[in-house]
Amino acid sequence: MVGLIGDDEYRRAVDASRQRCRGLLLHPDAKNPILRLQQTEVAPRREAFLDALGDIRSETDALAEIALKAGHCLIVTDPDCIAIDIRTTPADHDVLDAAGIVLGSCWSEQLAGTNGVSLAVEEGGVFTVRGRDHFFRNLKDVVCSGAPIRGADGQILGTLSLSCLDRESPVDYVLAQHLLNQTADRIEARLFARTYASRHIMAPAPGAPRGALLALDDSERIVAATRAASEISAGDGLIGKTLEEAFESELPVVDLPGRMVSVRPVSGRLASDLREIAGADPAMNRAVAEAERLLTLNLPVLLEGGPGSGRKQLAEALLRQSRRSMRYLDGLAMAASENAGRAVVDWAQETDRFLQKGAEITLLFSELEALPPRARTLLAAWLTRHDGEGSLRGATARFRLVATLISDEDLGPLAAVFAAQHVRLPDLRNRQDRSVLIERGHERLAGPDATISPEAMRCLEAYGWPGNLRELENVMAGIVTLHGRRDLCISQLPQHIAQSGAPEAAKVPDLEEALRQTRWNVSRAARLMGISRATINRRIKEAGLSRPA
Repeated sequence: MVGLIGDDEYRRAVDASRQRCRGLLLHPDAKNPILRLQQTEVAPRREAFLDALGDIRSETDALAEIALKAGHCLIVTDPDCIAIDIRTTPADHDVLDAAGIVLGSCWSEQLAGTNGVSLAVEEGGVFTVRGRDHFFRNLKDVVCSGAPIRGADGQILGTLSLSCLDRESPVDYVLAQHLLNQTADRIEARLFARTYASRHIMAPAPGAPRGALLALDDSERIVAATRAASEISAGDGLIGKTLEEAFESELPVVDLPGRMVSVRPVSGRLASDLREIAGADPAMNRAVAEAERLLTLNLPVLLEGGPGSGRKQLAEALLRQSRRSMRYLDGLAMAASENAGRAVVDWAQETDRFLQKGAEITLLFSELEALPPRARTLLAAWLTRHDGEGSLRGATARFRLVATLISDEDLGPLAAVFAAQHVRLPDLRNRQDRSVLIERGHERLAGPDATISPEAMRCLEAYGWPGNLRELENVMAGIVTLHGRRDLCISQLPQHIAQSGAPEAAKVPDLEEALRQTRWNVSRAARLMGISRATINRRIKEAGLSRPA
C-alpha cells in the first residue's frame, strides 16, 4: 500500500505515466526541469481560481496549519496545474525551492513528468508519488500527494497538494491523503451547495462524511450528488433514485440549502474561532462577547459593520458548533433573481415545511441591505409571524437567527424583529490591534519569518482601509504574489497606501471634501471615507448636495 492506494493500482498508474513521459521525449536528468511562470502571470490565474471557487481560505488555512506542523508544504494549483498558492516553512524552503516547488511552478505531466498533482488529475482522485518514482531525478528526495477539486458538474477546477521530504514513511502518505481527501470533499460540498441552492440539499445519512451531499427534486428523487456521497451509496449510481432505493433505507432529512455546514458538532471549535476573530481589540472583543451572549439566550442577532469587516465570518463562527442544520438566505443572490419577493416566499415556505416536520435549524441571513423593499417586507412578515408564535426568541425558540448588515443601512420593516439585538463591529482603521492584524495577514502569506519594515508599517497603519479586513487580505496577497515570500518594504506597497504615511493623508475626509477630492466620483469617495456606496448616496441626498455643473 502507498498510503490509501493499493500497490497494484499505484504501480499501474505510475508506470503508465512514466511511459507517457518517455513518449514526450522528457529527459529524467534535465537540470531545473520545472517551468516557472512570472509572478505577473500567476496573479490573474489566482483571481480566476478564486472567482470559480469562492472564498476557500477557511479550508486551506486549516489544512495548512496541520500540514506545516507535520512537515508538509501545501500547494494549490489551478486547472492547468499551475501553483497559485504555496504554504511552507523556512526550514523546508531551500529543499523545495531546489526541487522547483515554488509559486508559479507548472505541474502538468507534459512539463513536470510523473508527479502527484498530475496523477491526481489523471486518476481523478487522491494520489501520492514517492520520491524515487518521480520521472525527473531532481524530485527524488520529495514525496508529493495531490487531490483534485471538482465543481458541482464534476469538472476539475484545480488541485490541493501536500509535499515533504520523502522519509519513505507510510504514516506520511496516509496523513497527506487523508487530509487532502477531507479538505477536497468540504470544498466540493460548498460548491455543490452553492450551485443547488434553490433545491433541497441534504446529507445522505447521519454521521456520513461532511462532503456527502445530495440535491433532490420536488419528488425527492436525487438529481445530483457529490463524489463523497456517491462513494458511500449502495448499488450502481444515485441519479434518479429515491433515498430508499439508493441507500436501502429511509433516511432522516438534514437540510443544508445554499450553505454546507457540518452535520456533527466539532467540540471546542467555537471558542477558538471566536477568539481569533475578536483579536486584541477591546471593541471587537465586546462585540463578539455580546453576540455570543445574545445567541445563547436564543435572541435574534444582527451583526453590523462596514464592507469586509468580518460580519459573515463571525456569523458563521457563532453557528458552527450548532447541532442543527443551517438555512442560508443570501440577500445578494435573492436580489439578483428575477423576482426577489417570490424567491423569499419560496425560501420561507420551504423553511416552514422543515419546521413542521420538527427539524431543528439555524438561520443565517447575509447581506440584508441588498434585499429590495418588497422582499424585506415579505421576510419581515414571515419573521414577525414566527416571533408571535414563540418560535424566534427565548426558551421556546425553535430556531436561532443571525443576520448581517452594512452599518448605517436602513432595515425598514425588518428593524422591529431585531429591536435591541444590534452588534456593531468596528472598522479596521478604528481597531487598536490594527498593527497585529497587518502583521498576521502578511505572515500568513509570506511566512512566519517575514518582517515588515518600520516605514512600510507606518504607511499601512495610517491608511484608512475602507475595505477593512477583506481589503487587507487582498493587498497582502497582491504584494506576496508580485514580490514573493520576503520581507515587506515600502517600495512594495501600492502607491495609494505608500502615500498614506503623511499625517494629513491618514485623516478621513468629510463628505464634501471627499467628493471634492474625487471630482464627485461617488465610488472613489465612498472608499476614501470607508463607507458603502449606498451610504454615501444617502448622505448626499440628506445633505442636499448636487454634482457641480
